[in-house]
Amino acid sequence: MAEGEVPGDYIMERQDLHDVVFLVGSEKKEKISTVKLLLANYSPVFRAMLLETDMKEKHSEENIEIPNHEPDVFKMMLSYVYGVQDLKFLDVDQAMRFHLLVDQY
Repeated sequence: MAEGEVPGDYIMERQDLHDVVFLVGSEKKEKISTVKLLLANYSPVFRAMLLETDMKEKHSEENIEIPNHEPDVFKMMLSYVYGVQDLKFLDVDQAMRFHLLVDQY
């Protein structure tokens, strides 16, 4: 890793390597892409959803909807998956929403 580079920056910036797109949010939806294998390594739920079962998400060419969570906390979860250990929350509400997301996935 280059000096000053945050873990995961390379993966976040190299969208040509991403192989799954999520549509995240309830009111304001945002497309967020990532690498399936990273999520599968992090989470048994994502592993089942994206790789192991016949769930519709595994075979979908479309965006996978995550309607019950907001883009800001989904991006924070991805940062954590990519190796960022010192997440900085804006407030207690954001920290609680992050906890709910990672608890579900």
